[in-house]
Amino acid sequence: MASIPSYSDLFRIARDEIMARNARLSRESVEREGSDVNVLLAAMAAMGEEIAGQLADVLADSYLDSAEGAGLDRYVFDKYGLVRKPASASLGTALFTLSAVAPAGGSSIPAGTVLVTADGIQFLTTEALSIPAGSSSGSAGVRSVLSGADQNIKSATLTGILSSLTLLGGPTATVSNSGRTAGGLDSELDSSLRDRARRFWQTAQRGTRAAIEAAALAVVGVKTAVAFEALDSYGRPVRWLQVVVADGQTTAGAVSPALANVVRNTLEAWRPDGTFVSVVVADVVIQTVRLNLHYRAGADVDVTSERARAAITDYVNNLRPGEPFRRAAASLALLAVPGLVLLGDEVDSPSGDVIPQPTQVIRTKPHDLTICAVNTSNPSAALFSRLTILTPGQLGTLFGG
Repeated sequence: MASIPSYSDLFRIARDEIMARNARLSRESVEREGSDVNVLLAAMAAMGEEIAGQLADVLADSYLDSAEGAGLDRYVFDKYGLVRKPASASLGTALFTLSAVAPAGGSSIPAGTVLVTADGIQFLTTEALSIPAGSSSGSAGVRSVLSGADQNIKSATLTGILSSLTLLGGPTATVSNSGRTAGGLDSELDSSLRDRARRFWQTAQRGTRAAIEAAALAVVGVKTAVAFEALDSYGRPVRWLQVVVADGQTTAGAVSPALANVVRNTLEAWRPDGTFVSVVVADVVIQTVRLNLHYRAGADVDVTSERARAAITDYVNNLRPGEPFRRAAASLALLAVPGLVLLGDEVDSPSGDVIPQPTQVIRTKPHDLTICAVNTSNPSAALFSRLTILTPGQLGTLFGG
């Protein structure tokens, strides 16, 4: 019998028990549909199955891996104080343009002005916009009226103004969004909530990189979060942390800074004192890099290698969303590293430039960057340094085997 008995299991147990207690009852009479004893045992088995089902649900809700829905909500709140992220509104920036320059005293567009796209998605301005005298445009933050992933819109689609605007001097106003809006997500899935719960004890001590990633991931509207440390010229952390977050959207175009501002404000309570945290909104593409380095005679190979690693890491991790990884630019970053001889073949991999999508950003971490070192002051050492990274097939080719 299974650990949670079924209706058939319970009916069989009741049948065997009643027949053992009353020898005058036959199995045929007990199992005959509609007989008095059959109805009695069937009702008992049905009630037992219902209770067993409730017991199964209670047991499932007692474990993180098996709890679902409301049961998972109760479990993670009771154990970790976490709550499921609700569906979030989409955030963005709207550009208002007047038909004429604002008169003396300026023009004002109030907070709560209702804007709309051609397909009916409505947004509200989150702040009052004051357009100074002599100017004809200004930007204000906006958020969608409804929540959910379907509220994220592409650039240049927010074109209608539903609210009545009374502007000084009588100019009319038009509106548009130069970049897509971001941060609109559906209610958090069970799998995501479980993942955040598993991170809880590992990240309960604030100030660590993992804790900051977890704090950013808990922000409503954020689907992924990865943190990167900035390094000085010797490869040491310099009290600067970059957190790259994404809302899971793949629409091309500039993303709204509004989501970055929400994450940045949240991380103020998590960052270590004296450490600056910057936030970038993009999908992270991790790029592995292999360097082929040549050293000047007398150079400290270990120190020079670490400085080269830091220079390339700094170059890659300062690329903007949509900015490509250029092999030539990476080689130029090595010019500032003393002790290197630059021959033009320093970037061994990737073998060409890497072009990301507009909403992607290329990043790397120290363990994603490997170095093939060649000491130019010792030709024989250089040869054997090269041999250590060759495959058996390449060795055979090198020696004509």
